[in-house]
Amino acid sequence: REITHLIEARPDAPEGTIDHVKLDDCPSLLKSGDAVICRKNANLIAFAYQLLRARVPFRVVGRDAAGEVAQVLRGTGVPTAEGAMTRLRARLARLEATDARDPAVPDEGSDATRKLREQVETLAVVLDNMADRYQRDDGSVPDFSVEDVAREIEDLFAEEGSGVTLSSIHRAKGGEWDRVFWLDPDNCAPSPRASDARVRELMCVRFVATTRARDALYFVR
Repeated sequence: REITHLIEARPDAPEGTIDHVKLDDCPSLLKSGDAVICRKNANLIAFAYQLLRARVPFRVVGRDAAGEVAQVLRGTGVPTAEGAMTRLRARLARLEATDARDPAVPDEGSDATRKLREQVETLAVVLDNMADRYQRDDGSVPDFSVEDVAREIEDLFAEEGSGVTLSSIHRAKGGEWDRVFWLDPDNCAPSPRASDARVRELMCVRFVATTRARDALYFVR
């Protein structure tokens, strides 16, 4: 359906392609120069690990976002990653409880709550994948330090190399690629009780996502 009437294709513009692909099929379809975009960094990082296992070259855009996540982890003052995650989840639970008592806060939570939730989800994905990669023969995993996980995140967001570009939708603004794979587009749908401001915000996100592709846009679910 129409998202905006403010932009129209030129009269001689070639027809583009819109298609749907399954998540598990996506790595085999990607080629150098493609872009994968997603609203949530946690989902993007999970997909990055999928590409690592499939040996597909990629770079993740957003070193400042990686720095923020690493800073939050280090800011807990706990040396172990497990202890730091326990503190961050407790902090998130307190924020969510405060939001629940305020009828003016939308279902998705306050800005601070949404940001911390995204960071915790991203850290959980990184820790799960590190556990899989370093699992011992007896099934146990090392006790990762905060610095181990912080370096892992910073390495993922190195923004070096070529291949497939992985980017949040926000960071994809202004960028164009021939083929764009939109990962988990349903995450851009507002909840039924979303505020008008939140609906407008997500409409802008969907507009950016749908206008990054020159030739082909793929919805990846």
